[in-house]
Amino acid sequence: MDQKPSLGRVVLFRENDTAEECAAIIVKVWSDTCVNIQTFPDKDVPAPQRFTSVVFEAKGGWSWRWPPRV
Repeated sequence: MDQKPSLGRVVLFRENDTAEECAAIIVKVWSDTCVNIQTFPDKDVPAPQRFTSVVFEAKGGWSWRWPPRV
């Protein structure tokens, strides 16, 4: 079963191959493949870098995944 993005869902986001993975919450769904997310890194970063639009396809080094079920 494929998961679809929806408001409030949590994803794991990585800015590039060397960056640490962090939690992000979907704050706006544009389509099944494009959303806005609010990231929650484990360090202080300027506000503009914490809110970003993400296409749910790896582009520009960004990647995401659904968190594993436990």
